[in-house]
Amino acid sequence: MLKRILVTLCAVSLVACGSGGDTTTNPNKSENPEAINVSFQNLNGNVIELGDELKGAYTFFSASIPVEKDASDIFWEIDGNLVHRGERYRIPKDNNYVGLEIRFCVNPINQGDRLKGYKTCTTPLLIDSKYVPMTPKVSIPNAATNNTVGSPLNVWVFDSSDYSTSIQWYRNDQPILGITQDQYLLTNNDEGQVISVCVFDKKTKIKLACSSKTNAIQPRFGERPDVDLTPLPRDIEVGQSLYLNYDFSDRDGDKEDTSKISFSWYQNGTRIAATRSLALKESMVGTKIKGCATAYAQTGRPKSSDQTCTAEETVWAVKDSKPRAMDVAMEGARFGGHTLSGQYKYFDLNNDPQTSSQYEWSIIKNNIDTLVSRDENYTLKMSDEGKDNKIRFCVTPVNAKEQGDTECVTQNMAWFEGHGEFKEGGIITPELVGYPDFTLSYWKSASTMTSMIMALDFTDNKVNPLAIDAASPSLNNFYPISLCVSVDDGDEIESKDDICREMTVNDKLKGGMIFDLKDTRRVGMNYKREVYATVAGKEYRIRRPYTWTEFKELNLGNKPGFNSAEPSILQEGLGTVEGVKMTPIQANDFCLRSYGAPGVISSEINLSDGVIPGGKHQWPIYLTTQGYVTKESNGQYVVDSNKYIPADMDRKYAFTCLAVVH
Repeated sequence: MLKRILVTLCAVSLVACGSGGDTTTNPNKSENPEAINVSFQNLNGNVIELGDELKGAYTFFSASIPVEKDASDIFWEIDGNLVHRGERYRIPKDNNYVGLEIRFCVNPINQGDRLKGYKTCTTPLLIDSKYVPMTPKVSIPNAATNNTVGSPLNVWVFDSSDYSTSIQWYRNDQPILGITQDQYLLTNNDEGQVISVCVFDKKTKIKLACSSKTNAIQPRFGERPDVDLTPLPRDIEVGQSLYLNYDFSDRDGDKEDTSKISFSWYQNGTRIAATRSLALKESMVGTKIKGCATAYAQTGRPKSSDQTCTAEETVWAVKDSKPRAMDVAMEGARFGGHTLSGQYKYFDLNNDPQTSSQYEWSIIKNNIDTLVSRDENYTLKMSDEGKDNKIRFCVTPVNAKEQGDTECVTQNMAWFEGHGEFKEGGIITPELVGYPDFTLSYWKSASTMTSMIMALDFTDNKVNPLAIDAASPSLNNFYPISLCVSVDDGDEIESKDDICREMTVNDKLKGGMIFDLKDTRRVGMNYKREVYATVAGKEYRIRRPYTWTEFKELNLGNKPGFNSAEPSILQEGLGTVEGVKMTPIQANDFCLRSYGAPGVISSEINLSDGVIPGGKHQWPIYLTTQGYVTKESNGQYVVDSNKYIPADMDRKYAFTCLAVVH
């Protein structure tokens, strides 16, 4: 029987030694690079078993001209055969691997001069067998019955294994956020949908088993929805256009299905129209008019309201002969760069034709009207946008004989706010005001690393909340996020006609960071500003590398002790990111003052925690690919935890701060 072998994290390293003598070395000659401290660790325990994930590590050393640049080939071998390239490798759950030996290898290569060193590998270790527990069975006992909104669903997990499991409920195969308990209470969102539940292994996060789907969830029987109509004007005249305004309410909390609302108009008790508006004609003088509406709920039963009607009003003849502007409206998207057109109907009792009617467009900011155009159309400027800003269109009808009264319409400028927490684990929910109808929506990062479309939704006039933990933080960190909508009929994503607006600071948005000192309303993702690590039994706080903006906010730039500080441009273009660099001593003093002792991160902790680079904490890629200064146990400063490369004490380096958790 194979013995279980405990994996020790001792690095297998190779040290090159030179021969003695007085031979003079040419300083311009490149030397072959080396891979030292080659080791690997088991991320799932001490014994290497089937299914375990392994992580390799090494230190690249080169005295090449130009300076070293690691392009090494890293790979895994089982019994001398290459099985995988990369830093991490998960051993397959295949009994054929039991008793074989695995090792991590590096072929050191310098990217600058392409010189290659000798292949270096760890000591091979045996792969042991692993007890594979039985897969649990999952069932919703009443899945086949007609469950209704408001009733509970329970999950039974038949598990004779030693798995430690967690539960996730699904609606139409999509996870229901936050629902991980054994019982789920059906909501209005579930009506007409199917529900299922899956069980996961808490350790590996692997899905183990799922239940069958329920029948379609049935609506809950409750109260009818109500519709409250605004009364018609008391004095209605020929030439006017009546419009039915209403408020929807439902005592069960069901939302309105606006696609099904129906309207009716009655003249002396006879139905004459099924539209929301009605133009009054001369033939209607002396008759009685009323409008009616029937509203519908999206969920619940019964779905329709009773038909509700206004009181009847008598149609009168026009009192004077002045021309009139009726049904004044504006058409177009109320965003900067878009053109609005003024709309109205001209009416004159004497049939005198319109000649030179007058138009005015005004922007209203802080309750102050500013005239911006006298044309029938107006192209909005970006400066016209803003929360609570409005636009007003007015028309004064004119014919050859006389001028009528000015009629106006006022609308909100379009704007949106993101509400929630702009940090790891947060959810951003948008509030939209003044938006036109749109056919799809999505969130988009300003990152130029990759074109990242998030939370895409093809439902008309609907925006999905944005889950920050699913937004690829290492690529999007520090960048602002924009909400985009498509107002055309196509399904093309990132069309040139899509309207995108950047999320800005507001009272209901928590987290995030100011990254643009020229415009402090802009806010970027601030993912994992601080992380914790336990090394050798002691707990530490590790500060994500400071940005230049964060350093400037501390007002330390004019202090003599930090006069070496300078920005490092990490990415040009939209959303420029700037880090901060200092000489080693000043960097350590800065960490002690602003973050705590022991100051600049130690080489040992940096290597053991995989802080730089590695991407372990999903910090911005541009921050973690700089040359960093770290501190050895003897107080010496080195570059990137490499004891063979002492730091130049007059040179400026990026750095990360470390503090002991008390």
